[in-house]
Amino acid sequence: MRPDPDGKQKDGVTYREDVTRSSDAVVYQTFKNDKPYAWDGNPAEEWSRPYGFVPLVLVQHNDVGLDWGFAAMHEGLPKIREVDDSASKLFDHIRKNVDPVWLFSGVQKPASTPQVTNTTDRTSASGYDSAAAQRRPETGREEAKALYGPVGSDAKALVANLDISSVGTEIERLLKELERDYPELGADKLSTASGDVSGKAIRIAREPIESRVHAVRVNYDAAEVASNQMLIAIGGYRYVEEGSQPGNYDVFAPFDLDSYASGALDHAVDANRPVFQPDPTDKIEIDTAFWQAANTAKDAGYPLELYLKRQGWSEQDIAEFTSARDKQDAKDQARFDAEMSAKQQQPQGIRKSVQRDSTGRIASVTEEKT
Repeated sequence: MRPDPDGKQKDGVTYREDVTRSSDAVVYQTFKNDKPYAWDGNPAEEWSRPYGFVPLVLVQHNDVGLDWGFAAMHEGLPKIREVDDSASKLFDHIRKNVDPVWLFSGVQKPASTPQVTNTTDRTSASGYDSAAAQRRPETGREEAKALYGPVGSDAKALVANLDISSVGTEIERLLKELERDYPELGADKLSTASGDVSGKAIRIAREPIESRVHAVRVNYDAAEVASNQMLIAIGGYRYVEEGSQPGNYDVFAPFDLDSYASGALDHAVDANRPVFQPDPTDKIEIDTAFWQAANTAKDAGYPLELYLKRQGWSEQDIAEFTSARDKQDAKDQARFDAEMSAKQQQPQGIRKSVQRDSTGRIASVTEEKT
């Protein structure tokens, strides 16, 4: 529904737009209440553009073989409705307990409905201002519903028994099931939890969420690329049609409608981009654990280069690492040799001996008095 541009129908009118393609021509038709109509901003009730494609990309979040896919929460709708219904009835029952219908025994029903008077709304010590009472907000909340029974009955609240605590527990159980089915619902719980939650715990808790995002992201990424290509091609067409004007389509000047089919607009979206904003402290924690494991492997006799390769390092990365390591080792060795030479020239009464490993690197240094 849209406001009637002619101002005749106050309740609004129905807008419809049909788009069809015939060869390279894309034909647009607009309607008001199912009758052809030239809406404001449109050149006419029908017009065409030589796009060669209909500028629309349909993305199915979950393809189930129908014209339209299922939304992310579709399978959870029964539980969601059950939670809504249970919570609604629970609070309705609580409201009935607070404001029940009463059955009074041995009391004759009055001829008129009793009115609650507000003794604070007085214009004088002896007078009651009924107009002031009418100005009270929500006066109905000050009245109680009642039924009257025969002599010998009691005053009873007509409210069914309900285990409120059990109902609340059942609602909580359903909510936990929904969070288990849709872990993204609890994405912020760890970040707002009290206490010191480790980066590893947060990463593990986020893994199910990241898996769900990665599973559907590929469809959205492909659609984004296609829509970008269409928009840029149309921008190039508009530049040709309207020419260069300040703030217009100049940025699209290198492109035109042929760019869409020729592949000049091909690009990709990084499918491995992080789902959550990376935390610098997480990177430090991961790197520390990585190199601790590397040192453990090396101490056990496992070649460091082979360990890095098994961890996914490329040959180039390994070569750069070993080159930098060897250069640093050479600097450390030269500095140590210079220090040892300087000390040997001074009579200190202490002799130092150096033990090297099979690669020629310093393994240990011992001192003894001479």
